[in-house]
Amino acid sequence: MFKFKAEQKVYTIGGVKIGGQAGVNPPVIYGSIFGEGQEKLVADHKKGVFDRKKAERIIKRQEELSDRTGCPDALDVVVIYAGAVPSYLDFLEKVTDAPLNVGSMTSEIRMAVARYVSEVGLINRVTCGPISLETKKEELEVFKEEKIPFVELSLFNKADPTSHGRVKMWRKLWERIKDLPFKGYLLDTAVLDMPSIAQSSLSVFEVKDKLGYPVGCAPDNGIAIWKSMTEKKGTNEYMNAASLAAAEQRTLLVDGDPQGNATSGVGLQKENVPLTLYDVLIGNSDLRSALQTRIQFEHLDVIGATPDLAAAEVELIDRDDRDHVMRQAVESLRGDYDYVIIDCPPSLGLITINMLAAADALLIPLQCEYYALEGLSQLLNTIHRVQHSANEKLGIDGVLLTMYDSRLNLSRQVADDAREYFGQKLFRTVVPRNVRLAEAPSFGKPIILYDAASVGAQAYLNVARELMERTAQGDDNGR
Repeated sequence: MFKFKAEQKVYTIGGVKIGGQAGVNPPVIYGSIFGEGQEKLVADHKKGVFDRKKAERIIKRQEELSDRTGCPDALDVVVIYAGAVPSYLDFLEKVTDAPLNVGSMTSEIRMAVARYVSEVGLINRVTCGPISLETKKEELEVFKEEKIPFVELSLFNKADPTSHGRVKMWRKLWERIKDLPFKGYLLDTAVLDMPSIAQSSLSVFEVKDKLGYPVGCAPDNGIAIWKSMTEKKGTNEYMNAASLAAAEQRTLLVDGDPQGNATSGVGLQKENVPLTLYDVLIGNSDLRSALQTRIQFEHLDVIGATPDLAAAEVELIDRDDRDHVMRQAVESLRGDYDYVIIDCPPSLGLITINMLAAADALLIPLQCEYYALEGLSQLLNTIHRVQHSANEKLGIDGVLLTMYDSRLNLSRQVADDAREYFGQKLFRTVVPRNVRLAEAPSFGKPIILYDAASVGAQAYLNVARELMERTAQGDDNGR
């Protein structure tokens, strides 16, 4: 049997040995509980109200799987609101002896977890985190004050998403935490979307081989987030661009998604587009040469995309300015348009970071489903990273609720949560579920040309008006 080169660290958390050479200690099965998408289990994520019998059955099934495989089990406890921390942990303390990895995307919740596990004496069973380069000093101080022994470290590296890049990220993180009194580290190679599953899996071996720490990843995250972000995108970007052009605003629509939905949605045949965004990003063309002008409207120009765009992710990786290629390209045309609308891909890789670095502000469509909320939390984390590294002026112009169905309790609950969280950032206009909206892309027409009288078309015209109002207010405030 092969051996990892580095000396292997082994930690005992909740009575379970985690880490070590292959074949010495079995791998640990981590199953998630209380996360988004488990609305049949969780009735109220804010207060931590859930069906205890269902939760016990989930834990029981995992224990049975552990017995069959001989692999010890642990629980990955997903906390979305700080108010749920006592409810979840008090329950788990009573029904299971398994180690607990309690994670959240926000600093506030992670600090609440650290304080609570210290207060109730669970610190030797719980791993807190994740810690990343964006983790605030205040949070690390709380971990230190509460004497948290075990932490999770996120090795996501936007600048270098390869397995080597994740090893480099550990070295950067170590400089931040080496003086803190942690006893052990569990490393997460960070699956953010479908394309990153392969690199994250390869990274598990390289991290073990070079660093020797317990390490893992969650490929199911990529599947869930890819699904949620693909559904969330829908028709929003090219519908917004078409609505602005119909209002006689000089509009450039840039299709930054290898799927090319915005390209086909305005009636362009991908095979007939001679120069695309791929050619711009790799340096074969400038943005002006790739323009398709007066598409469907006098005031609408388009930069198209084809599946070839996915290859740009690989071709950009060795460039020193890889995060800013799109921003440099857009600068040449910025003065020619009132609005430049960029359709981002449903992933969180280098292409998306390029699009975010080029943008002044974001309009985020949010489908009224819980999986879309889960994808949104990952997107907000990426936005935060881009603000710190590639575009400090990037802001959120607004969040747009889409596919809303007033008959569904879930739609109303997501809308209420979004209003509470985003406040004035949330658009007044809500885009409803509408058959005509779903049909329009198959005819290669924006909804306002396909059926201008439909509720979907009227909603997007209202979105365009509201966006123009917000932009005017931003200009008045010097933004």
